[in-house]
Amino acid sequence: MITVDLSHDSEVYITVITENHAGIVRAFQSTSPVKVDHTPPDVDEVVVSVEVVEVNATGSPELRENVTVTWSATDDTSGINYCTCAIGTAYTNKLCYLLHCVLSAIFILYYYMCLHLNGIRVLICLSSGSFPFLDDVTSTWVSDSTNRCDAPGLNLTHGMTVFVTVKCVNNVELASTVSSSPVHISLDKPYINAAVLDIDPITVNSQNDFFAGSASTVEVQSNQSCLQFHWDGFEDVSPITGYGYEILDSYNNSLTGWTDASYRTMVTKCGLPLSTGQLAVTDVRAVNSGDHWSDTISKSIRISATSPPLTGLKNIIIWILSMHNVFNTPLLLSCMLYSYSNYCTCYNTSTGNLRVTTDILVIK
Repeated sequence: MITVDLSHDSEVYITVITENHAGIVRAFQSTSPVKVDHTPPDVDEVVVSVEVVEVNATGSPELRENVTVTWSATDDTSGINYCTCAIGTAYTNKLCYLLHCVLSAIFILYYYMCLHLNGIRVLICLSSGSFPFLDDVTSTWVSDSTNRCDAPGLNLTHGMTVFVTVKCVNNVELASTVSSSPVHISLDKPYINAAVLDIDPITVNSQNDFFAGSASTVEVQSNQSCLQFHWDGFEDVSPITGYGYEILDSYNNSLTGWTDASYRTMVTKCGLPLSTGQLAVTDVRAVNSGDHWSDTISKSIRISATSPPLTGLKNIIIWILSMHNVFNTPLLLSCMLYSYSNYCTCYNTSTGNLRVTTDILVIK
């Protein structure tokens, strides 16, 4: 063995001269140069995609996941020999994840550290992303390609977080190892058990009115073109990636169609053709990282933009005020049986010793 110190990316021709005991000499010379390579391959752009498929291998349908990984690997000096892939679980504990990040930073600092042992230049290649769960989901396997690997038929669970580790080796056995960003497995829709939707009435004097024949109160607003609403409480073990909303009229006709709200949890929508006396219904749903939409939560508000009509008759004041002759609105059993436009009419009355004064009595 001959120990020499050669520079990176240099080309070396090898000549071997042999001589036997009879003094016959023969020379052997390489026809092409040997490339000197001191650096590992460059591996980046690791992209992971997960496809959920239904299989029926056991007689009953089951969901399985096909994982596809692509990356970019180059080595302009000696070329890529082969690449391997492995799938492992990522950290869910924040303390462990922080420790992983610190160790990864240390590894990166040593990535290009070179040690000289007996005149031979040895490169230590350490990389981040593979500590310590490298292949606890799938064992490491050699990919058929130097830029892609496939793992079909995996049995992953909803909410699971995994990462893929890719290792590429060049033709002088130097390797680079990189890992993907955490991949969240999403197989089910978000939960709405704790989801709440509220409409904020846009009006001067907003209140809850009791509707005839209804067992609950319904909010009322006078604005006929805008709705403002907010929501909270959608839950999922996999990340929620957005929300959508739709506004409908009393006849279930869509006024907006399903509209992307991105990550917002509050919307003010104007330009709506809302009709007085009718309901405006707002639906909201959430979507997770697996593109699964949740069930819909709904809330209604009644539009009231007209005041009660007058009969022209005078009211009777006997300190017990009777207002039913003043407004053309039957008032029976405190509006519980029937009321104008299906909602209760509220009277504001004042009494004073002069016109438009309220120094004696104010009744609302």
